[in-house]
Amino acid sequence: MGTRNSVRDSRKHYQERQIDERTWEFSLGHLLQRTTNPLWRQESQRIRRLIWRRTVYVVRDGETVLYVGSTRYTPIERLTVHLNSNDSALGQRIKQDQIAARDWMVTVIKFDSIEDMLATEARLTAELHPILRKEYTG
Repeated sequence: MGTRNSVRDSRKHYQERQIDERTWEFSLGHLLQRTTNPLWRQESQRIRRLIWRRTVYVVRDGETVLYVGSTRYTPIERLTVHLNSNDSALGQRIKQDQIAARDWMVTVIKFDSIEDMLATEARLTAELHPILRKEYTG
C-alpha cells in the first residue's frame, strides 16, 4: 500500500499537454521517467511519434528560463545526452536538483525544416536569455 501511494504521489510531477499542433509542454520528470523506466516504453514511443525530429526545446524552472536548445533527434534523446555528459551545464543542473527538476517544464516546438528550427532557436535564445549557456549542439 505504501508503494502504491508513493507511485501515485510521484506521478503528480508528470505533466503533459498539447498547446497546438506543433507545440507540447511536458514536465521534465515526465520526459525523464520515460528514459529510465522500461514500463514507460510504449508511452515513450507515442511521445516520440508526436514530437519526432527537428525540435526546439525550452527548459523552465517556474518563470526562469534555464535553457534553449534544438535537436534533430527527439527531446527525450537530447535530454538523455545532457544527463550523460560531464560538459553539459543543463545536465549538471538536473543532477544537482533532481527532486526539484521533476517539476521543471519543457516546451517543445516541432519544425518541418532545419532552417526554421535553427532560426527559432536563435530568436528564442535572444528573447528569453536562458541562464545556462549552450555548450554544444546535437
